[in-house]
Amino acid sequence: EDVNYNGILDPGEDINDNGLLDIEPLNDDLGSDGLGPQFLEYTGPDPDGTEANGVPDPGEPNFEFTDNDESDQVGLTSFFLRSTQANFGYGGRNDDHYFNVETLPGTFEIIPGYTQDISWTYGSGYIQFNNNERTHRYAIALLFGNDFDDILRNKRTMQEIYDKDYNFAKPPIQPLLTAYGDHKRVFLSWDSRAERSRDPIYGEDFEAYYVYKSTDPTFNEIKTITDAFGNPLLFKPLAIFDKKNGLKGPHPVRIGSELGPESDLGITYNMGTDSGLEHNFVDTDVTNGRTYYYAVASIDQGYHPDFYPDISPKENLLPISPTESPVTIQIDPLGRPIAFSPNTAMVIPTEPAGGWVEPQLSESGIEHVSGFGTGKISVEIYNPLLINDGHQYRVIFEDDGSLERYDSLNYTGNLNRMEIYSVTENTTLAVINEPRNEDLSENYIAEGFRVILYNDTTAYDEEKSGWIHGNSQLMATDISSPGQELMVPRDYEIRIMGMNADTSFNRRPANFQIWDVTDPQNPFKLSFLYIDNAPEFGVLDEGDLITLFNNPTERKTLWRFSFDFPAGIDTSEWIRPQEGDVLKIVTKKSFDRNDVFEFTLVGNSYSNEKAKNDLDNIYTVPDPYVAFNPLERKVFNPDEGRGDRRIDFVNLPRQCTVKIFTSSGRLVQTLEHNATDDNHRLSWDLRTKDGLEIAHGVYFYVVEAPNIGTKTGKFAVIK
Repeated sequence: EDVNYNGILDPGEDINDNGLLDIEPLNDDLGSDGLGPQFLEYTGPDPDGTEANGVPDPGEPNFEFTDNDESDQVGLTSFFLRSTQANFGYGGRNDDHYFNVETLPGTFEIIPGYTQDISWTYGSGYIQFNNNERTHRYAIALLFGNDFDDILRNKRTMQEIYDKDYNFAKPPIQPLLTAYGDHKRVFLSWDSRAERSRDPIYGEDFEAYYVYKSTDPTFNEIKTITDAFGNPLLFKPLAIFDKKNGLKGPHPVRIGSELGPESDLGITYNMGTDSGLEHNFVDTDVTNGRTYYYAVASIDQGYHPDFYPDISPKENLLPISPTESPVTIQIDPLGRPIAFSPNTAMVIPTEPAGGWVEPQLSESGIEHVSGFGTGKISVEIYNPLLINDGHQYRVIFEDDGSLERYDSLNYTGNLNRMEIYSVTENTTLAVINEPRNEDLSENYIAEGFRVILYNDTTAYDEEKSGWIHGNSQLMATDISSPGQELMVPRDYEIRIMGMNADTSFNRRPANFQIWDVTDPQNPFKLSFLYIDNAPEFGVLDEGDLITLFNNPTERKTLWRFSFDFPAGIDTSEWIRPQEGDVLKIVTKKSFDRNDVFEFTLVGNSYSNEKAKNDLDNIYTVPDPYVAFNPLERKVFNPDEGRGDRRIDFVNLPRQCTVKIFTSSGRLVQTLEHNATDDNHRLSWDLRTKDGLEIAHGVYFYVVEAPNIGTKTGKFAVIK
């Protein structure tokens, strides 16, 4: 009913007279740009007024040039296959041969005898242009397969897509991935835009993220999951983060089965374990200096009639297997990456440069500035490059107020919220509802660090309880019953005094008083129920029972304790409490609204003195160099030969000169190192300053770092 998309029910728009603004999907009435509000690329209604105008317009789905059934089926009219080296007597490409022979309608030729890479040319024509026409659109499908049967299966899939005007299930859009390499760690993070993707048929059906890792930019080394016919089909994920919605384990629909039994590949997607979505990942299984390629693919839910209600926003849909966003790293003929899709990255983890000082907490550490919670928090540096030097942070908590009714002044409730706040920038960085102990999820990450929570559950702390004045062995044992006693997170003192120091709620005289001392600055006396089972009336001793009250009129008890001497001590050795003795009862306490932690972070820094000490840590890897180095780039093209050789100088200062000599003292090569704080490696291709490969043998090197010092060493090369 919102005709003008202003979010208001205007006069004349209330078609069903219910007084409410009913927003309906546009379906295919999207306008000439083919985009509606459900698309991320949508910027607003079409300026030409074609959106939601009630009539079909060019550009909308399944109409005129977007309807394949209305297109002319010219088909393939030429095909020419040859070796890439064939130039028919000309240097480079022969344009005359290309246009007059290879693409000539009716030409179908395969030149035999090729032993190297092949190229092919195919054409579709002739096509007639009318006087006012400027554009003709072509639909082209390139089909590949591991064998002929695999090609036929792929052809059937392509034909199905084409016949349905490309209205097939589409994967979610690719997330935007960023990556950072640290010492033996790689940090990955990605955005959440894929979760807002909308499938044209199945609606908003995002389900999971797959994290991939490979030392091969094509990811072929992890393409180890095969279909029922033995063809490699899927990458093996390093991690899966999926929604907590009950869709987990093998998907009920096999890939390709929606197109019929001939296209069924006999394999299903792994939908995860209901782990919950994450947007960060740390990989610690890496080797410094090695190149890794990462990708994060977004996966949708697919569909099956047995899905539980409401998992899909639409009903009566056909079963379909999940779809996955593409992962693409383009490489040149030598196998070197030249272009990355938004959801891929290349990372080289490495040690920091000599003199580099890692980010850390300031000397004051983590301060518990207020509150009585007995747990703790810790701070973990998650991404050193994101740490803001000198920034102060505060961690605060909220509770549900469930105990306020018993004492609105002193009691709070159960922890239900945690916030990470930047004092320096006066802004909230993260809000965690229902925080969990030792949870390492992304919710606790802010500005390059992670807060780890170690919260206590309310309980009697027998270890920390005891006599703080006096040496009696009389022990208090908690006999509280959950549900009967509140078991509030408070601390108490039982102060032994003279006879009739207090009177219990049940009118028994007592030689003690009980005080709430949780806040030492504001102690207050408590009421109690006293069951005196000891031989001496009104004196705290073995066999006695005490039940604590805060407000007796509420008839709600706080704690219940019994008192006895330890087993194994002869009665003649018992030491009973004396006047002036104090027994402290301590409880473990959960964080609540009163608890506040503060800390300050020290960012990355450089120490000249540390750089001098780090000179002793400089070395070469590998040593010896025997034929090859595992860190060398993989060779994809046999024409490249063995590829590049490589030796790394490790733990170098930020700026230095490396000179390499033969055993006779002849200078072989001079290398200059000018790097950022977090890059300590310098690679040498085992070539002399004249560009020649070095001979095998022992070589010496000298590292000269201005204002820092000099380091000498040696390494061996065995070919």
